Amino acid sequence: MKKKVLIVLIAFLLIGCGPRFVYYQLDWLIPLILRDYISLNAEQKRLLKDRVVRRIDWHCRTQLGSYSTTLRTLSRDISNLDHPMEYQRMSEYYTKFYGYWTELIRQVSPDLAELLKTATDDQIEELFNNLNERGEEMRAEYVDLPEGELIKQREDRMIKAIRKWLSDPTPEQKQAVAMWSQQLKSLGSEWMQYRDRIEEEVRYLLRKRRDLPDFEQRFTDVLVHPERMRSESYQIKNDYNTDLTIKLALKINHLMTPEQRKRLTKRIDSLAEDFEKIKCEG
Repeated sequence: MKKKVLIVLIAFLLIGCGPRFVYYQLDWLIPLILRDYISLNAEQKRLLKDRVVRRIDWHCRTQLGSYSTTLRTLSRDISNLDHPMEYQRMSEYYTKFYGYWTELIRQVSPDLAELLKTATDDQIEELFNNLNERGEEMRAEYVDLPEGELIKQREDRMIKAIRKWLSDPTPEQKQAVAMWSQQLKSLGSEWMQYRDRIEEEVRYLLRKRRDLPDFEQRFTDVLVHPERMRSESYQIKNDYNTDLTIKLALKINHLMTPEQRKRLTKRIDSLAEDFEKIKCEG
């Protein structure tokens, strides 16, 4: 669930029409996205609308300033050629951005729990049917392919991201990405098992949603800390992949041309400015 409805909200802020335009539309975009997973009745739509408005207000007033400040600092660090970023600094940025994501999940989860507590058994079944359908699509795209194709896909996605933010990668950057893609540990079936464990726990909670006095807390805990359901083997591989990706970011930063560096910092500063210009009007 964590990589379904909610992750789209963050993506909307970072791509497409721009943060300011999209942010002002979230009160109707979020219900529109959620509609793909569960059909809501009139009262549930009203409840969702009320919670979305409150959460957007919280997010605007308490989070956007931090987003902007962090982006501005990141831009300065990327521009500072006298003191190039080292692993620890890059790791701190990863932790900070991941923390923003976790806090968003922490705030939104009780609202989602309250909404799902009102759902009928048919609605819950509809939700899981749709999530399973998306899961099968992800399995087909990210798990069941031959290893060589998965490596090539990872490489292509990273090259696409570099092209978007920096412009066309240099031969050295392409080589670094290719090496990164080959060295990543494949999670494959372990990721599916991890996903299944989360789904099993959420199914149990939703079956007992009207009986468990701590339903909201336990539901929130699953969404905020799904890593607790990872196997030791999965966690080791995940940590390795995270470490490898941070090192790739450092390598790309080192290999950037002056034109790429200028383009990247300009885009980061523009994104920070967009966050700063969003008006929190309640």
